[in-house]
Amino acid sequence: MKANTKLGAVKKFYLLDYFYVLLASIKMYSIESEVFEEFKKLKQEFNLGESKYKKIQTESEKLSEPQLKRYKYTFYQVVAEAIEYKLIKVSEIKIYSGDELIYFRYNDFELTKDGITAIEIYNSKGSYEFNRFIFNRMEDTYGAFRYFLDFCYSNNKSKNGLLILPIYSPLKLNINKKDIVTTIDLLRYLDFLQEQLEDDIKQYLGHNIDLEKYKHELIESLASISLIPRDVNKKYKSSDYNKIISRIRRYWLNFFLKKIYKFEYSLTSFETWVYRAKQIGIIHATEFFPGFSGKIIYPISILSRSKSPNDFVNIMNYEDDDNLYLHHPNIDKRNNVEDFVDVLHETYLEQRNRVKSYFINLLDLREVVCYKQRISERIFDEYLTKVYQLDLDGQLRSISISLEGDKLPKETDAMYLKRVPIRIQNKEKNIIAIDFRR
Repeated sequence: MKANTKLGAVKKFYLLDYFYVLLASIKMYSIESEVFEEFKKLKQEFNLGESKYKKIQTESEKLSEPQLKRYKYTFYQVVAEAIEYKLIKVSEIKIYSGDELIYFRYNDFELTKDGITAIEIYNSKGSYEFNRFIFNRMEDTYGAFRYFLDFCYSNNKSKNGLLILPIYSPLKLNINKKDIVTTIDLLRYLDFLQEQLEDDIKQYLGHNIDLEKYKHELIESLASISLIPRDVNKKYKSSDYNKIISRIRRYWLNFFLKKIYKFEYSLTSFETWVYRAKQIGIIHATEFFPGFSGKIIYPISILSRSKSPNDFVNIMNYEDDDNLYLHHPNIDKRNNVEDFVDVLHETYLEQRNRVKSYFINLLDLREVVCYKQRISERIFDEYLTKVYQLDLDGQLRSISISLEGDKLPKETDAMYLKRVPIRIQNKEKNIIAIDFRR
């Protein structure tokens, strides 16, 4: 199906928390400078960055000029989209030089009735229900989530909409940076990369594609802008290494989107909508799936004109009678809990054998269980919390579970929280061991 033609014009931020931060700021103030100051403060409190991941550490209150420009850019992006969804009202002051518009600024910020409702939902029901409310405004405007469900399922029907965007650095292919000195060394990496991509396409998508001509197109593009010498025995500039690898990565990502999946919009639009859909529980996306290098995307919801199937929740009715259903297995059903326990234990054994360790990474385990059961991370966390409590209460007959906190993100020097530890009994856990109960 075709999405709304404005789909590619989506604003450049991922995290739906930004809408709450803006609305909360406008609830306090109406003048742009004051709204922005509150927005800036809340942005830091919520650890929001321009990435699809939250920041681990808060920036200092004294922002540099480039930081301030980024903050203002994001602020205006969120404002523009909130206006589209009729969450806020503003007046504009336009400054002209003759007939030419020089710049404009907003004034008299005000929450609409829907904006007030959104804040009340956040404060009474939490961020997830708030995201669901925002989802309805986005879907009414763009139709993007329905488009992405159709897009996934139509591209890989045999594997229920699974998409892959492989990313292989030289190191992932067992090639050290120090061994890539000349053009011929880079060509050797591209040969290995071509072979790996062809294998992935066959394994995950079921297609046999010869990438030889596309690889040569990439090589020509690198040579045409003098990133690599045409004489294969000559050295390239070592300072260009990261730029070269980045261009190779982006070339193949765009190849998968445009040539294989026939995606109509930009890579940025794709990423933005996918990660927004993930926050609502429509699509799952991860760059950390065990045994795969790159991004894996798959639907965890369906479109249907029938009544709500078991363990699915209707969150959108479309004018043509299609409905969007989230997969949300009822946690109060005994069979659902037993199924979860079986898949959890089976997957634990698989991962334990793979890494040869009694305690394994809980977040890796979550990735595989979510894929097998087609559930969101949020639902996995709910089920694990329940199952762990059943174990503590002596009501889990088949297995016993040990959860621990290994080195947590806040104890590292990382800038972004790329993988959120699971909070159980108010403690963060990220490693797990499972035993048969005797």
